[in-house]
Amino acid sequence: MKSQSKALPVQKKHDKYLPLVHSQVLQDVLRRVNKSFENFFRRIKNHGSPGYPRFKGYGYNRYNSFTYQQTGFEIICSKLHLSKIGDINIKLHRNMIGKIKTCTIKRDMNVWYACFSVEIADSLLEKTIIKSVVGIDVGINLIGEKFLVYKENLRV
Repeated sequence: MKSQSKALPVQKKHDKYLPLVHSQVLQDVLRRVNKSFENFFRRIKNHGSPGYPRFKGYGYNRYNSFTYQQTGFEIICSKLHLSKIGDINIKLHRNMIGKIKTCTIKRDMNVWYACFSVEIADSLLEKTIIKSVVGIDVGINLIGEKFLVYKENLRV
């Protein structure tokens, strides 16, 4: 993958579409392709059903998601600025706490979403106090057996 990453600047000069995409998005695509082939060869080695990686051509439906790993995105008021794309109106469902590390743009049913991963300090995490726990195993269907055990061996 490192040799492919090093070849990106050269490829950008020869391909009319590559310069239109932010460099970190292209590097993320290389990571995905590399991971696909690693999984393919791992399945061959384990005598599984390998399924050769498939690729799509250029066009609108080529990707359902792409990721800006470190840079190339910024939230300004109610707009998300994506490098090489422009400003997009967004609706933030909650306030961002901490430092935004990555931005993934994802398409689901032809609706686009922005997913952010953030790094926050441990002191900002809410502590959850667990008061009680209930476990249910619906896979048990023995006649006469109880399938729910609740508080101090109370069986239902």
